[in-house]
Amino acid sequence: MATLSVVQNIWLKVSRIIILSSICLEILDKIHEGHQGITKCHKQAKNSVWWPGLRRETQDLVQQCRVCALQRDNKPEPLITIPLPDRPWQIIVTDLFKLKGVDYLIVIDYFSRYMEVAAMQKTIKSSEVIRALKSIFVRHGIPEQVRSDDGLQFDSAEFSYFAKEWGFKHSTSSPRFPQANGEIEQGVKNLLKEKDLLKHY
Repeated sequence: MATLSVVQNIWLKVSRIIILSSICLEILDKIHEGHQGITKCHKQAKNSVWWPGLRRETQDLVQQCRVCALQRDNKPEPLITIPLPDRPWQIIVTDLFKLKGVDYLIVIDYFSRYMEVAAMQKTIKSSEVIRALKSIFVRHGIPEQVRSDDGLQFDSAEFSYFAKEWGFKHSTSSPRFPQANGEIEQGVKNLLKEKDLLKHY
């Protein structure tokens, strides 16, 4: 059994700091910050911090990270065509845009082209994007897939945990999914044409 100790009010497992669950996601993002791959992230974590499930969570985050995937394989990849889903709210695409100083989250159902827009509350961090998506999912159900760009809000341990906890697959739409990108871009253009509608959000 590993030795536990307390040094200056800090709990240690051998020489590794035991991290509180409330800040695990923040520490996980720090470990992953350099996009060094699974092995180096494991090594960095092993030399400094510990909490139950750290190794598995690090591996899951790196495997889902688009930047790490590109570093693993820099070969040109063919563009992927998204097949039409079998039903509404099976696949959705989402992105952020700004209008008159206000940030909005846009969500479009890939089957019906139905659109939801949510105003962000002073921040566009992962936590606020997740709050907005949860509100939308409560009304329409949880989709099987959520596609987004590779913005920091979506490429974080917090968003990865959200996807796992709520049971949907998250993938990035750029650059290999041009249809999803086009869907979002067209949705934003349509909104800007009818920008008075945004007064209701």
